[in-house]
Order: sequence, then structure tokens, then C-alpha cells
Amino acid sequence: MKKMFIFLCLMLVSSVYAQQPNYKNPALPIEQRLEDLIARMTLEEKVAQLTSFFSRDTNAFDENGNFISVQDTAILNRGTGTFGARGLWRMQSPKKRALCMNGIQKYMLEKTRHGIPVLMFNEALHGLMVPGATSFPQAIALGS
Repeated sequence: MKKMFIFLCLMLVSSVYAQQPNYKNPALPIEQRLEDLIARMTLEEKVAQLTSFFSRDTNAFDENGNFISVQDTAILNRGTGTFGARGLWRMQSPKKRALCMNGIQKYMLEKTRHGIPVLMFNEALHGLMVPGATSFPQAIALGS
């Protein structure tokens, strides 16, 4: 009975890896994974990885940080290189911002065709421009 259970578990694990595309297989070399991913991407998806997307949807995240925007999904489903959102940075709590950043990453990993995560961005010429963050002098102020 125990051997049968182990055999079934091994079969299940091997079937999961067999269904997984090469670019998601951490056991393969990075070059092979990249070649597989790029071969699967459309031209539009490749260009999208070179772009930044800024969501203007102030209700893009729910109270638990989950990404729930309806108006942004058509654009994000093709992928994007970086992501920013007005609603993400206006929140007062750093914990809430972290939950939302995790929420957008979860969306990109689980709901988009290739599951490519995004880089997060915000105005940061002289520090992060959110309530409670430190602001440093700009070069013009230092020069005066």
C-alpha cells in the first residue's frame, strides 16, 4: 500500500512537470528557458516587455491588495515590463502598498499567458514620492 502511494505521488509530480513549458522548468539552463519563452511570445508581447504601464484605475486593488481592475486587464494580459498605479502609491500604509505589489505580481504570474512578473516603479527623483517616505535634496539644491 505504501509503495503504491509513493508510486502514485511520483506519477503525479512527473505529469505536472511534463505539462509545464520549458521556460518554467527551473532545472533547465537559463539560455534554454529564455529561448523557449521568446519562441512562444508574439511580437506584441515582446514589445510589451519593453514598455511601462501606469494604471489610472483608482479602484485597481481591493482591501486585501488583490488586483481587481477590469479596465487594465486587456493591456496587462499581453504583458508589460514595468507597472505603476495611482491607487497603489496613494495608500497611506506601507503594509497596504506591499500587499498591492504582491497582488499585481500574483495577477501577472497567474492570470497572464506567460506569467512574467513586472518591475514596480514610482516617481523617485529625490526619494519615493509617497506619504511618510524620506525626500532627499535634488542636485540643483545641493549645487546652490
